[in-house]
Amino acid sequence: RRNKHSGINHIFKEVPCKNAERELPTIVGELQVDTVQMCGDTASGNCWWILNMVDRTTQWDVCMPTWNRGAYNTKEAIHKSITQMPFEVHEIHTDSGIEFLNSHVLSYTKENNLIFTRSRIGKKNDNARVEQKNSSIVRCFFGYKRLDQEELKDILEKYCYMISLYNNLFVPCKRLIFRQYKDLHRKTKRKYDTPKTPLERLKETG
Repeated sequence: RRNKHSGINHIFKEVPCKNAERELPTIVGELQVDTVQMCGDTASGNCWWILNMVDRTTQWDVCMPTWNRGAYNTKEAIHKSITQMPFEVHEIHTDSGIEFLNSHVLSYTKENNLIFTRSRIGKKNDNARVEQKNSSIVRCFFGYKRLDQEELKDILEKYCYMISLYNNLFVPCKRLIFRQYKDLHRKTKRKYDTPKTPLERLKETG
């Protein structure tokens, strides 16, 4: 249980909930962000996490290692990832994890005039783009083995940079362009566009 006097409730109130998937993306620079733990068979102890960040419109993806996903380390990983984006960022959308909902990340978004929103608790579809990339990119390249050596920082950062270049320049992906609910049981009709690389999508936006 969260301590009601710890200040976390104050930050929860400052970061509004948003279902980022209810409306299809229209502009470049709306990012979804999540973290993936490289803990292997046990979640105890210190280990590396991979922060994953994807643009909803172009599917441009950047991943960055962060040690133990502490508030300061997560904020630094977000900053490094944003600086690798080849376009202006104006919004970040995260889940309700404490690595994001803290004073370090909140202050960073305010200082850089970024809109900061979060998913509803327990609703992973609110952050669906990055959740899908967690599987197709992070787990695909890193697997499930434990990474708990702090001296791996430089190697992991270089590896993440190469992964991002490979996926953004050479790997085509589809994007949802139409969705309609067919009945009360939430069955949907979906339509996807022609597969393109994130670079091709970015060039199309001008």
